[in-house]
Amino acid sequence: MPGKTARRVKQPKVKLPNARGNCSQDSGDESGGITQSEIPSRHSKPRLSEDNKKTNLNYLMLKDLTPILEKSQCEDAEIDRLLEKAEDVYKNGDKKIFAQVLWRMMIVPFGEKNKFDSVERTVNFFHSLITKLSQSEVTPAENSDMSTLESNLPKDSLSHRILRLCEKFHDESRPQVRIRIVQTIVKICESCQTMDEIDSNLKKKITSVLLLRLKDKNSVVRCEAAKGLCYFQGGQGCPVTSEMMKFIRVDQRPEVRQALVLSIVLDSDDYGDFIDRVTDLRPEVRRACIHQIREISLNSITPTEREKIVNCGLSDTSVSVRSETVKLLRHWFKVCGENPLTLLHKFDVYNNSKLCTKIFNVLFEEANDENWDVLDSNLREDKFVPLDQISEAKFFLWWYLFYKFSSKPYYAEKLFPTISAISSYCKSVIEKLETEHFDEDECMKIISLFLKIVLLIPVEEGGRVELDKMARTVFKFEFLSVYHMRELVLMIHKAHPNGCDDILLEIIRDLLESSNSRMQIGDRAPQLNFDDEFRKTKLKVSEILHKKYRLQKEKEELIKKTDYLEVHKIQKLIEAVEEELAFAKEELHKVENAANVYALDSEEPPQTQIEYSSDSLSFAFSAFFVHLKLVPKISHYVLNFYHAEVVKCIFREEEGLRLQVLQIMTQVGFFTLEEAVHAMIACLQAVLNETGDVKSVALQSIFDLVLKYGLNSFEDPKILAVFSEGSDVLDEAQTVEKLLTDLLTSFFKANNDVITFHIAIVGMLKLLIMGRHKATKIVATLLTFWANSANEGTKMYHDIGAGLSVYVQQSSERAETVARALVPSVSKVVNASYCSSLRKVDPEKLMGFITMQTDQKKLLNLSNPHIPHQIIAFDVLEEIRKRPSCPDNVYFVKALKGLSLRGISGEKLVQLKSLLKNAIKDVLRSIKLSLDAFGRYLDELDPEIKALSQMSDPGSSSSDYDPEDNDETDMFQSALTTETLNDDVTMKSVGNETSDKTVIRNTSSDEKTIIDDNSSSSSNSDFQNESCRGTK
Repeated sequence: MPGKTARRVKQPKVKLPNARGNCSQDSGDESGGITQSEIPSRHSKPRLSEDNKKTNLNYLMLKDLTPILEKSQCEDAEIDRLLEKAEDVYKNGDKKIFAQVLWRMMIVPFGEKNKFDSVERTVNFFHSLITKLSQSEVTPAENSDMSTLESNLPKDSLSHRILRLCEKFHDESRPQVRIRIVQTIVKICESCQTMDEIDSNLKKKITSVLLLRLKDKNSVVRCEAAKGLCYFQGGQGCPVTSEMMKFIRVDQRPEVRQALVLSIVLDSDDYGDFIDRVTDLRPEVRRACIHQIREISLNSITPTEREKIVNCGLSDTSVSVRSETVKLLRHWFKVCGENPLTLLHKFDVYNNSKLCTKIFNVLFEEANDENWDVLDSNLREDKFVPLDQISEAKFFLWWYLFYKFSSKPYYAEKLFPTISAISSYCKSVIEKLETEHFDEDECMKIISLFLKIVLLIPVEEGGRVELDKMARTVFKFEFLSVYHMRELVLMIHKAHPNGCDDILLEIIRDLLESSNSRMQIGDRAPQLNFDDEFRKTKLKVSEILHKKYRLQKEKEELIKKTDYLEVHKIQKLIEAVEEELAFAKEELHKVENAANVYALDSEEPPQTQIEYSSDSLSFAFSAFFVHLKLVPKISHYVLNFYHAEVVKCIFREEEGLRLQVLQIMTQVGFFTLEEAVHAMIACLQAVLNETGDVKSVALQSIFDLVLKYGLNSFEDPKILAVFSEGSDVLDEAQTVEKLLTDLLTSFFKANNDVITFHIAIVGMLKLLIMGRHKATKIVATLLTFWANSANEGTKMYHDIGAGLSVYVQQSSERAETVARALVPSVSKVVNASYCSSLRKVDPEKLMGFITMQTDQKKLLNLSNPHIPHQIIAFDVLEEIRKRPSCPDNVYFVKALKGLSLRGISGEKLVQLKSLLKNAIKDVLRSIKLSLDAFGRYLDELDPEIKALSQMSDPGSSSSDYDPEDNDETDMFQSALTTETLNDDVTMKSVGNETSDKTVIRNTSSDEKTIIDDNSSSSSNSDFQNESCRGTK
């Protein structure tokens, strides 16, 4: 019989079941089998001599191991007892007999009919045995217990037998068996000194088994398979490694991804996919990835990947990930020989100075002597960078030394040089940079770091003159950049703390005059009384030109559509605009002639107008803008320069210059309302006509000016004219507030530029917070953007949520505005087309946010805090009444479950019941169940209102109540739990009635639980269950 040893016969060899359960006559020679004489039988006593009594005792003890294979059930305690016996026999007995019995135990399971239980017990036994043997190993691998055991086996080793068993039964239906099989494979691989000990064909089979187990349904099996695969990797382009990387990206369980990350052998040149795991959703996977990156050579990681690792690790929300990143940085610092210069070169300080600052803040966290010695070792004794070793890395180290130790008095005494010494050193550095062949970008960055150092040095008595000279020297530097202007202007202010308008403007004019890129374009009219009129007339001409250009574009589009009637109308408008343009140009010519006559009559010689190069103007405007942000008030010197040089550049072709002009005009507008109106006009024209960054800056400037002065200050006919003539969206010029609202709404519809779109969102929130009218439509639009799953987690998502929360808390009227936005916003979502982005909006999330923000407990500082929920109830019921058979009503009834109507007046309650009675007539049965539950809730409110009216004084209001009282929860709950319906009958009837009419939207359960309205407990689980029952 299979599973039993054959009876003793005379032949020297017998047929024994081999590894596949078949009988082989020559199994001992070809298939690794053994002879009968080598196998001790269970049914006959072994032939033992008197000298082999110890072996006899060991054999009798080993006989007790066989029940593991034959009993249908075997308790864990019995297996443990047998394992202890086996261990004792192994330590004190004959290794050969022990090995032969174990080998026989491997053959028996393949011959039994009910082999699955045997496989499970056998695998468990061998896993425990291998574990015990591996734990007792204290000698080298060649002298280990496992090696000693296998040396007593004929031909095929015990490990190979066990691996074949695991490979044959790796797809067991029971997960616990699959787990034990994979764990056994891992244990055997751990016991091998090298994987060459395993046969190549068997190794391929085991590798295939483990890769297949990565697809197992059980996550524990996948984790164990990942651990085992670490022994079957190696070499570039290893297929095992590539397959593991695929599973890292697709596996849903974080513990499996973590095991895969820890098991991958990193010996390739391309680590991009692996390093991407630093952005994994779970912190344990990110931590494991950063831990494994230590095994990668720093030179093998690209600068971009290094930046990604450090930025993601140091900014992680998990403490364990940040601490692991710190350990990685310290490891890399040791790899660089603890030389900060080497580390700066590895992380490309030339392009990533901010990243290097982050790293240094981690490595040199404390300002102590040890860190001082490390950073100071690359400087001269006088704490200057040697002139023959000028580099950006050296200057970065010098700056970081000032940045880290300048606030410590003990180190500041040794660190700070005098202003005269630093001024002399500045001249030497500039001369060195200009005479020798340094890269232009590197020169700019060196000077920028040097200026930051100068700003940290205190100015001693008499040092302000030297500081002023040094600033003028740097202004004449050949490789000057706009990024230096902030530090240079701060130096001028530091040298002249009592005011430096005239000095700074003198330096700026010198900068413009000394520029090599100047073009004479004729005689310039003096900037006197005619300047303002000339500017206004030229602005008018520009507006008419823009209007003509827009009409011509419309005409071209209509010609393509072959709408010749409209083309004829547009042509008449173009002719009218051309006449207006001719009149404006004639007026402009008169103003220019008047200015020239004035210039000829004056005693001053005519001046030559010079149009400076864009680079020179960019430097000058950057310095001027920084100065405007630092001064408390504007002087006539600044205003003269502003009107003479800045305003006229609004018509320049360079986009960067126009952007700077808009920023300066806005900043000047903060000082006087008159200039703010001019700035508003220029910004509006830029929003309507410009694109890109200029449009974004102009839109942001509009909101800044409105917040500064308010909307009433800009009710100017000129501004309204710009709106009405410059935009197709704005037909009726009413108020600036209405026009700005319509303008922003047009941006929402376009939604092309992300930056402009975000600015428009924030601007709309600002207008809402400071506006006067009830902007229900605007609130509904903002809510749909907030509830869109594509925007979740973004800055815009947080801005809208925070802005609307502030808006609701400002007044009762604004809370009511948000409440009235529920029905329009939900209608907009459920009626959206299939291709619309609104399909990503969860209506329940939207309704949950509105009901939570307008809850009574959040509006305690407002009068009548119950009104918003009352408005929602009326609006929802009215919407259901208008469209009783609409399947989208299933979403509106869900809005009723979060309402808290405690405090509603008796009159309003009667109206609400009447509306509910009208709405419930023709609705679907699924909706009717939920409305019935809401009606019982209203019935429970009625007695309480009557009791309150009787107890209250005649002059008291029905809304005087304690919102903190939570008894309303039990009231609503009791009204819903009293319902007794036959669920089976109800569900069948509802399903038959609504199967062809109701359209249920698929929404994620995770999104539905984002907003947990803890404050609206009065309408809780029973009403929710009633709604769910009706919608199934």
